[in-house]
Amino acid sequence: MGYFKTFGVTARLTTGFGFLLILMIGLTFYSIRQVETIDRNLGIINDVNSVKQRY
Repeated sequence: MGYFKTFGVTARLTTGFGFLLILMIGLTFYSIRQVETIDRNLGIINDVNSVKQRY
């Protein structure tokens, strides 16, 4: 933490916002992958149920 005390205000703010931006981008990609997984699983469930309803 002492390392950041040597930074100026602008550098600390830029570093903090950069870290938050990277964190949000990572969370966005993770969330998109989770939604794709849920969509794929729901598609499988619907396919199985529609086959059961036909017969």
